[in-house]
Amino acid sequence: MRNLLLLLILASFLTQSCLSSKKDSDDGIAKAKITTQVKRNKVSYPYRPSKTRVFDLIHTDLSVTPVWENQTLKGTAILTLKPYFYSSDLLVLDAKGMVLSSISLKDNQRTIPLKYKYDSLQLTIQLNKEYTKEDTITIEIGYTAHPNKLSGNGSRAISDDKGLYFINPYRRDKIKPRQIWTQGETEASSCWFPTIDAPNERCTQKISISVDTSLMTLSNGILTSSITNGAQRTDTWE
Repeated sequence: MRNLLLLLILASFLTQSCLSSKKDSDDGIAKAKITTQVKRNKVSYPYRPSKTRVFDLIHTDLSVTPVWENQTLKGTAILTLKPYFYSSDLLVLDAKGMVLSSISLKDNQRTIPLKYKYDSLQLTIQLNKEYTKEDTITIEIGYTAHPNKLSGNGSRAISDDKGLYFINPYRRDKIKPRQIWTQGETEASSCWFPTIDAPNERCTQKISISVDTSLMTLSNGILTSSITNGAQRTDTWE
């Protein structure tokens, strides 16, 4: 009987010890949960709306020739557009750091010279009349792009945003290949041809590039034509 009594007392003691330990353990977990809470600061980003669409750029047709001696690009841009919604007699294009030689509207067999204003960043063209969203117009622009006169901040992927890059233009480096390439994202295409330069603008394209026969061209699309004329070759991609 005495042994049984001792066992009961021991069992009661162990039970109380376990309950006390569990309580202490639970309190420790609760305290740990409280002490490990982290206050997070909200990060706010500036609102970046899409560019307001006044005209819809349907097609871009470029004819370009790089001039290695002064690292410029001589070109002709033929743009097909229509008013996006509201009627308009004013067309605003992005064209950074260019010298403009001619701007005209192609109307069937007629070529109509157009008046314009240019501030070295945007080209504002006064159309010959007001056009509706049912109309389609074709604008031809003669220009020379001067990418090396531009300055900008660029992005994480590239240190500047001049759009057009001449690599080893004077062939001073005997190892590095002579080349020219473009980087349009996000708004640097307008550094080498007039356009509506915005990520929410889409159009089809055709580009004819005239280069020395020693050079190879590469572009989006399919090579549809390659014509050699003496030391020059014109490749057309569309």
